Amino acid sequence: MATSEGRPVRPGGLTVFLLVVGLLTFLPGLVLPALSVRSFWVATSEVAILQGILAFFDKGQAYLGALLLVLSVGLPILKILAGLATVATFAPERGAPLGMIGLLGILSKWSMADVFLMALVVLVLDGQLITTANLRPGAVFFATGVLLSSLGIWRLEALAGAARRSAQGEGA
Repeated sequence: MATSEGRPVRPGGLTVFLLVVGLLTFLPGLVLPALSVRSFWVATSEVAILQGILAFFDKGQAYLGALLLVLSVGLPILKILAGLATVATFAPERGAPLGMIGLLGILSKWSMADVFLMALVVLVLDGQLITTANLRPGAVFFATGVLLSSLGIWRLEALAGAARRSAQGEGA
């Protein structure tokens, strides 16, 4: 990701778009129904991701609830906001903000725990016998937000790598 002259470029509109749209789809994904669950023959209920996390607290499993809240809500939002801050401060001519890029890489890996959240939400539903569980719009919004923000962070990491290689080439 460099100009035709070989100089690295600043992250631009596409990176910002991926991060902002990632945030704007992630947030409704937390509160919209994510699963439609049918218990043993009778009741059908819809569960939002945030509702499922809060159910852990209601059932006295505060440690698990807090862990999921941090990994599945806090870290992804922090990752997106840190990515946007990195875009704002990224200056290839001064070298890439390697500390922030490293932090984003760590946040990106840890926030991938989002994938396991849906299974845990199903498990928290009173230990009910579940006959069907169908994805609802909240799961789509949530997954889209995670995917778009991960792509935005990937672009930032690629630009930082190009800036680092360019700086090393100029120093030789």
